[in-house]
Order: sequence, then C-alpha cells, then structure tokens
Amino acid sequence: MADALVSSLLELIFGNLNSALVQEFGQARGFKKELQKLESTLSTIHASIHDAEEKQTKSKAVKNWLAKLKDVAYDADDVLDDFATEALLQRPEICGGAIKRVRNFFSYRNPILFRFKMARKIKKVVERLDEIAAEKAKFHFREGVMETEHVSDAERRHTSSFVTEPRVYGRDDDKEKIVQLLVANMNSQDDISIYAIFGMGGLGKTTLTQVVYNDERVVEHFELKIWVCVSEEFNIKRLTRAIIESAGGMVGDLSELDPMQCRLRDILNGKRFLLVLDDVWNENQDEWDKLKSALKSGVGGNSIIVTTRIEKIARMMATLPLHQLELLSKDDSWSLFKRLAFDSRETEHHPNLIMIGEDIVKKCGGVPLAIKALGGMLRFKDKEIDWLAIKESEMWDVPEDENGIIPSLRLSYKHLPSHLRQCFAVCSIFPKDYEIQREYVIQLWMANGFIPSNGQMDLEDVGHDIFNNLLWRSFFQEPRKDRFGNIMSFKMHDLMHDLALSIMKNECFTMENGMIQEVPKEVRHLSYNNPHSLEFHVWNREVDGLRCLRSFHILSRIHPLHFNGISPNALKKSSLRMLHFPGRSIKKWPIFVHRLRHLRFLDLSFSDIKLLPESFTSLQNLQTLNLNNCHQLCKLPSDMRHMIKLRHLDISGCSSLMHMPNKMGQLAQLRVLRMFIVGQHEGQRIDELKNLNKLRGHIEIKDLDNVKSPTNAKKANLEHKAYLDSLSLSWRVNRRDGGRRTSEDEKVLESLKPHTNLESLFLSGYGGIEFPSWLKGMMLPNLVSMVLKKCSKCEHLPSLLGRLPLLQNLTIDGMDRVKILFSENNHSAGDTTHVINANATLFPSVKTLYLSDMPNLEDWVLGVEGRQLMFPCLGSLRISRCPSMKVLLPPFQALISLFIEGFEEAETLPGKLLGSEQNSPLRYLEIKSMPRLKFLSNDFFDEVGSLLSLQIIDCNELSCLPESLWNLTRLQFLNISTCGIDSLAMGGLQLAGLSKSLTMLWIQSCPELRSLPEELQYLTRLEELHITNCSKLTSLPADIQYIQSLRRLTIRQHLKGLLSLPEWLGNLSSMIDLMIGGFNNMASLPQGMQHLVKLQRLEISQCERLLSLPEWLESLTSLSTLEIFGCPNMSSLPDQLQLLTTLKTLNIIGCPILERRCRREIGEDWHKIAHIPSIRTSPPNVYRTKGFNFSRYNCLQRDPSTSRACWPKF
Repeated sequence: MADALVSSLLELIFGNLNSALVQEFGQARGFKKELQKLESTLSTIHASIHDAEEKQTKSKAVKNWLAKLKDVAYDADDVLDDFATEALLQRPEICGGAIKRVRNFFSYRNPILFRFKMARKIKKVVERLDEIAAEKAKFHFREGVMETEHVSDAERRHTSSFVTEPRVYGRDDDKEKIVQLLVANMNSQDDISIYAIFGMGGLGKTTLTQVVYNDERVVEHFELKIWVCVSEEFNIKRLTRAIIESAGGMVGDLSELDPMQCRLRDILNGKRFLLVLDDVWNENQDEWDKLKSALKSGVGGNSIIVTTRIEKIARMMATLPLHQLELLSKDDSWSLFKRLAFDSRETEHHPNLIMIGEDIVKKCGGVPLAIKALGGMLRFKDKEIDWLAIKESEMWDVPEDENGIIPSLRLSYKHLPSHLRQCFAVCSIFPKDYEIQREYVIQLWMANGFIPSNGQMDLEDVGHDIFNNLLWRSFFQEPRKDRFGNIMSFKMHDLMHDLALSIMKNECFTMENGMIQEVPKEVRHLSYNNPHSLEFHVWNREVDGLRCLRSFHILSRIHPLHFNGISPNALKKSSLRMLHFPGRSIKKWPIFVHRLRHLRFLDLSFSDIKLLPESFTSLQNLQTLNLNNCHQLCKLPSDMRHMIKLRHLDISGCSSLMHMPNKMGQLAQLRVLRMFIVGQHEGQRIDELKNLNKLRGHIEIKDLDNVKSPTNAKKANLEHKAYLDSLSLSWRVNRRDGGRRTSEDEKVLESLKPHTNLESLFLSGYGGIEFPSWLKGMMLPNLVSMVLKKCSKCEHLPSLLGRLPLLQNLTIDGMDRVKILFSENNHSAGDTTHVINANATLFPSVKTLYLSDMPNLEDWVLGVEGRQLMFPCLGSLRISRCPSMKVLLPPFQALISLFIEGFEEAETLPGKLLGSEQNSPLRYLEIKSMPRLKFLSNDFFDEVGSLLSLQIIDCNELSCLPESLWNLTRLQFLNISTCGIDSLAMGGLQLAGLSKSLTMLWIQSCPELRSLPEELQYLTRLEELHITNCSKLTSLPADIQYIQSLRRLTIRQHLKGLLSLPEWLGNLSSMIDLMIGGFNNMASLPQGMQHLVKLQRLEISQCERLLSLPEWLESLTSLSTLEIFGCPNMSSLPDQLQLLTTLKTLNIIGCPILERRCRREIGEDWHKIAHIPSIRTSPPNVYRTKGFNFSRYNCLQRDPSTSRACWPKF
C-alpha cells in the first residue's frame, strides 16, 4: 500500500481556511460556524499527524486510517477552493459581461441555493472527519510530535571499516585517485584536509571508502585511522565518544562534551590521522564546525573522508574537490552480477539465463546495491521461470527482507521534509527514463498546491529550491543544462522511480505506448504516453468516472492522424487542477474546460484552435496558460486582465495572433510572458509592460514599428526588469514606411535599454543604421548569446561586439550591407569612449558562430593586426550563403564542427580549407548546397586527420570523391546525399585507415550511382549501412554478407534497378534493425532472413506485390517491433505470429486489406496479434478520404538521416 502523505495536504488546507478571501466570503454568506467547525476538527487530527505518518510504515491499520483521512482532506480542499473561486467571481469588476453569462458553470445564481449546497458539502466533510477523529483514539498517537529527520535505532544503518566484498568492481580508478590524494597530502600545511564522496544510495560509497581505508599505502601513511558511522543522528557527544573509542581510547564515566573533547585532543595530539565519517546526513554548518574544532592534532597532513548522499552536505564539509561516485559501467555491472548469480556455475551451460540476466542487469541501472541484491537472490535459482519472474517484476515486488533495495532508498526518502516527499513522489507520473522538464515539474507542484508559501519568496523560487534539494540529494539525476548553465531537464534513476511509484501506488498511473490498462478509480494523477487512435474509445471509457483526478498529462504531442477524439465527458472532472493536452488533435476550444473550476494549469500548445472564447476568463484559478505554437490562434479574450492569478502566459509562436488583450499590465502576478505584441491603441501599447517588473526568463516584444516615440518605449521599463535573462526585440520586416523609420527605429531602440543582467539578446528587423549606445559600450557585460537578424540597413556590427568577455554564441543573419565582420572602425565617429587595443583577443569566449545570408560579407577582420587572435575558443562554425567571402577561414585552433552551405558559384574548395599549418582538431564537417562543386582536391583532407563525421549533401555535379578520403583513420560517419557520383572508387581500401574506423555509411538520393564497390567488405567495423533513392543501382555486392559487425541496414525507396533482396541477407548474424522498401516486384521475403535471430526491428514498406509474410517469421525470436507501411495487397499475417512472444509493437499503416483483418476483437487475424501490447493502424475512415495516398504517411516511417545528431553541442 502507498504511503499516505497527509501532513503537507493539511497544511495547504489550513492555509486556504485562513485566507482572507475564504474568511470574508464565508462570513458574508453565513458560513462562519461551518468553517470554524471544519478547522476545529482538522486541528484535532493534525495534532498527531506526524506521529501517525511515522508509524504507518509498521502498521497497516494506521496506513489505512491515513488513506481515509487523505481522501477526506482532498474533498475538503475542493470545498474550500469552491469558496475561493466563488469569492473571485463575486468581484464587482467581473460580475458583468461575458463572465456573467457563464456563471452557471461555476456558481448557483440563487444565493440561497448556493448556501444550501455548500453547507451540505461542508457538513458531509465534517461528518467524515469526525469519524476519522474518533477512530484515531485507538492508535494512541502522541500529540504535538514535530516532523523529524531521524529514524529509529532499529532502522539505523551501521557500517564498519572492514572490507566485506571479496572483490570490488568498477572502482579501481576511484580508489587510486583518492589514495593518491591522501598520500600526497603528507606535506600539506593545512591541519586537516577534507575529502567528500557523494552519490545516490546504493552506489557503493561505503565499500569504496573501506577499500581505500585498508589500502597498504594508506595504512603505512597514517599513524592513526578512525572509522565512525555517523548515520542520520549527528549528535556531537555520540560522535566524539565514537571517535575516541574507534581510536582505541576510553571514555569511561565522562558524560559532558568538554572533557570528552579534551580527551580526544590528547589522543590525536602529534599524530597524523585519517578519519572516516561515513553516511553523513547533517546539513547544519554550526554542528559540523563544533565537531571539527575538536579534531586538531598539532601536525599537518591529517585527512577526513566524508561519505554522503547529499551534494549540499559534501560542499559544506569538503576542503578539496568533490568526488561524485558514478554508476557502474555495463561491463562492470555484468561482472558483478555474474559472480553473484552464477557463483561456480559455468555460464556457457546456461545461455538462456545469460540473456535474461543481461536484461536484469540493465534494469539495475548500474547501481551495485541493486545488482548485488538480485544477483544474490538468483544464485540459488536454476529454473528459467524464476529468473523471468524477477526480470518482469517491478523492484518493489522483490521481498524487502531479501534485498534491501527499497529500505536503502526509503531511508533517503524518510529524511525529506513532508512537502519534499510529496514533490518527489508525484514524479512517478512520468515514465521511466523520461526526460522531465524542470519548469514543467515545478508547475505540476504549483498546480497541486505542493509548494508551501513563505510569504516572502515567489512560488517559482520556492519550487526551484525544492528541485535543487531533490537534485542535491540524488533523487533526481542527469541534469541537462542550456547554454547559460541553467538546468532545463533531468531524469530519475529507475530505482528512484520505483521508490516513488511504491509510495504513490494507484494515485499516479501512466498508460504507455497504446497499451490498454484498467485505470484505478482512486487515481489522482494520470498520464498517457504515445497515445494512438485505436485505443481512445477504450481510454474514454476508462477515464470517465475518475472522481479523484487532479492532473492529466499527455506526454507526447498527438498527431491528427493518430487522434480519434476524446470524449468531453471524460475530462469534465470538478477536481482537475492540471490539464496538459498538447498537439494538433484539438481543432476548436474544448467546451468542457469551462467546467474545470479548480484548474491551475492548462497546456494546449501546438493545437489548431483559432480563438479562446470570452468565457475562458471564468477560469479564475488559472496560474499557467501555455499556448505556444498555436499557429491558427488569432484572438485571446479581451478581459484577460481579470484573471488575477495568472502567473505564466506563453503565446510564443502564435503567428496568427495580431494583438494583445487590453490592459495586460494589470496582471500583477505575471512572472512569465513569452511574447508581447505591441499595438497602436490604448491598453495595447508597449507601456503595458511598465509595472511588470517581476517578469523572468525570456520575453519577445514584437511589432516595435507600432511604437511611435522613444518616450513611449522608455515606459516599457526594460532597464528595471532584473529577472529577465533573455530578450527578443523585433520589427516587421515588410514595412512600407521606407526611410522615414530609420531615425525613429534608432531612437526607439536607444530607449529600450535592458537590465545589465541580460544574458541573451535577439534583434530582428531593426531599421536603423547605427546600433544604440548600450550596444557600443560595456553596458551588457553578462551577455552570453546574441542574434542580429535582418538588420538590413546596418553597415557595421556593434563596435564592442568582439570585446564582450562572456559572449559564447553569436548569430548574424541577413545583414546585407555588412562587409567586414570586425573592424577597429566599427564604432561611429562620435563614439570615442572606448579605445580598442589592436593586440587584444577578439571574441575571446565565442564557442558557436553562425553567419547566414550576408551577400556582401568579404572578410573576417580589418585593421587589426594578428589574425591569430580571433575566436580562440570557437568550436562550431556555420556559414550559409555568404558568396563574397574572399578568405574562407582564419586558422581557428579550437574548431570542432564546420558547416558550409550555399556557395553556389564554387567549383572546388581550397586544399588548405582551414588555413592552418598544423593538423586541425576538426571532428565534424558538412558541405551542403553547392550545385557547381565538381571536385575536391586530393589534399583537401590532409589537414583534417581527426575528422569523425563527413556529410556531403546537395552537390549535384560532384561525380567522384578524392582517394585521400579513404585514408582518414578516425572517420566514423560518412553521408553522401543528393550528389552526382556514379561510383564509389575504394581502391586499396583494405589497406586504408578508413577500413578500421567507419561505423556508419549513408548513401541517399544519388540517381547516377550504378554499383557499390566490392571493397565494402573491408569496412570491418561498419555497423550501419543505409541505401535509399538510388534509382540506377542494380545490385548489392555479395561480399557485404561478410561484414559481421553490421547491425542496421536500410534498403528502400526508388531502387528501380534492384528487383529483389538477396538470399545472403540471412548471413548478417549481428543484424538487429532492418528496413526494406520500394520493391514493387518482390512477392516474398528471402528465405535466408529466417536466420536473423538477433533481429529486433523489421520495417517493410511500399512492396505492392507482397501478399503475406512467411510462416518462418516465428524464427525471429528477438523481434520486438514489426512495421508494415503501404503494402496495399498484403492480405494476411502468418498463424505463427501468435507464437512470437517477444513482439511488443505492431504498426500497420496504408494496408487496407490487412488492417480490416486486424480489427480489434472482430478481425479474422485479430487472434494472431491479440498478445501484442501496442498496435497502431490507420485512423478509421481514412481510406474513404477523397484522394487518399499513402505518401501522406511517409512521415510515419523512420528516417535514418534524422535518427542521430552528428553535431556536438557547445
């Protein structure tokens, strides 16, 4: 049963009960006594809530009692929210107009009727609470017990210095690093050096420390070694006593701290010691300082090793760089598991157990504790069915007393304050390994009231603190940061996810990949991942009637082809706080949303809705509205200013939206406003931004040509918006006012000076000739990213652009008049405040540079000596359509990625492309859209010996490749697409370096290519070969079958000369992924394919004569995904398909006969596929659509060209 997290919910209810809004409205409507009774009863229960939550882990009866209390508490929260909502709707300024017309959705227009119904609701809640209060007497809870951060002695973890592991896997490097650091610390002048090891529970921090502690070099180095298990109780007296006793001293009858510490100093005096403080949980700096003050020996070279799960503690205690313990590698995980699970058994005699064991190890996710627990459990099990049971079980189903996984993680969980526990546990709503957006999860917490308000900090800031706490404590991991260093997303380790789900049980539920599951009626948070049209009618039936539902999440955009319509009744739940429903499946405003009176969060991004009705403003509790990329949206409600609780409004990408609602400046709570469209009329002008000084993150201010005076621009008050870190300013490019606007644009932009905290600036469509003074001086010292786009009248870039110390990303696009990227004369004649040092490094921190559509750009720099001083950190360079550049590239010493596009007149590229005398570090090179490029010189690749990826695309006259290409000893990826090559001459490839490095070869849309060379067989490391749209290709070299490393093969689309697939395909024994298509004359698959026993995914597309799949398909025992696209004459599936138990996904699109036979429950072939969890077919009635063509569905096929990102991030 799930843990009942009630205390934080009761705190929320008390806060709502005592809010001025509820108190005033309750008194005005005659509910004072009812509300007082509700508060009194809740107070009686609340007095003992912390003791009850502590005892629920050992008493099922207590857990049941808390679960009942939680249900009633949620109902009480809804009732109080009804009060608050009605109070908001009673405000005079919103009692009329459109809102009044929809009041029947929210309130009872007859005050007597309203009082009667609300009184009945309160009475019902109080009666249930009275029953619960009476029942609590039998548990003898202690009252007044405060929330603590310790657990009982029975649960406390104890460790010692003895190494209990016969062998430690995957920690040799960690051990060596720590030992070297300890031994090298001998001559340190510091009295004590403190080394902290941190990481999530179960990683082996204690084991690693034990190994270090007992290393011979450490034993010889220190005169005294002391080991103390601190655990959760950081008691100074206890720890001092433990240190004395571990050092061989006696405490005797000493009971006071001072004499104990004196004795400790005597023991340590004059000795170099090593102290291990294992498993530290204390976050109190003062407590740590008190203990540290007693640890002085009078000699240098002393060391302390601290182990902790919490990064914050590690940073607080350490004096040396932190050591974060990572997960075990795949190989080390398997070695550890194999030793434990197989013991003395010979692994080669148990091939099936090995395959199952490898899957189990993957599930453990590199956590040694989990691997040891499961490996030890399976040591005594020989039957395959027992191993399968463990593989298919969730971690919490493994008995706790046999493994210790959940108890270990629960210990971390119990140390969290109640509101952190709730915030962590609700994250089980996301699937395993899901990349969770940080801002989204904070809004999830806000919408459900999980973030406590302290009256001083914004809710968003408190939410960020909660997130950081959970990250520091290793509940979250793998944070992904943006270019400014801000965390954008994170993941949960599988074991942490298991822990969260074991706590929430049926309160959180996820439906994944089209799998039909019965939704628990008590679910409060429901998510649906990768929904498919076939399941929606069942989904509607399951979701209808979920009375407790509080948040609903669609975790992937629903494509219109996959959507069959969600019933409005399915989501008209009065308790819903959060509705996340992105995707183009929504064409018009869902009317049921009007009834969601409690709604705090609404996301309809990427939908096709055209307007929000005026009645939308009745959603008075709404905090977050996300409409980004609703390209059809042309109108917002005119009275949005009355939605006083709105904090986040994202309308970025709403390209059809022409103006803002009136007087948006009245929304004082706004913290996020992604886009503001400047209008000409009162209430829509730029001065509406004047008082919105708490806006944070990014804002785009559009249509600045509507700003008629610099005085009005100044009223936007951008200089005082200190929380904005990203600003976009844009003018409409196709204006008809010509030169009249030049000076006006200059004055307006001068008045839009942002705060100095700004990190990112985007300017587009600016019509001035000169840039403002705040871009010429060092007035934006924190600028990290800058984009200048279509500033077509500017002849020079801002004068000090090359001197900005933190600038890392620079994009210059469509600046027609710029001839020189940087010149010491870039500043205007009157700008003499900054003297430019000719020897100073230009663009000292820039890592990425994009230059695009600059027809007059001739050179990089003018008037500054020493081209070597430019862009010392530049790692990524993209140059598109800059045909006038005389010198292509200066000698960039750090360049890793280079993209060259649109040099339409170039017939060749210089041999010394990078202008460097030494070998370049270039790793990624893409040459694109050079229609006259005929050849590359043979020395072209001489200076790029480190190249890993080469792509040559849209070079139609390029007929051959230089032989030097095959000598690239590190090249891993080669993509030749839409080129005129007629052959791939690979003479001498068997001796070339490429044969041992290339892992991916893509040849796409090369219409003149007639054959592939036999030398392909020498690519001994090739894993992927993709051949598509090569219409003159008549055969495949038979020697390809000898490439035993080949794992993925694509042969499809317009291979007119290739009539069938070769039989030797079955000899590619390592194949796991096969895509074949466009074989219109192929009537059957090659028999040899039945030998591809490792094949996991098979895609067959556009094979018009293929009538059925072979019976031998059951031989593909590893097949998990089967996709059939555009085979209109395929009429049946083999009977043996139902024996293929590994098959998890079946997609059949554009095969009308076969799809009819596979209809759920009634199709003739349904019994063959009923066991497959995820089945996708074409939307109903799609074949009746006039002009139906399968080509519409090409987007559903996997495209190898987009399956991997070959460019690094900087």
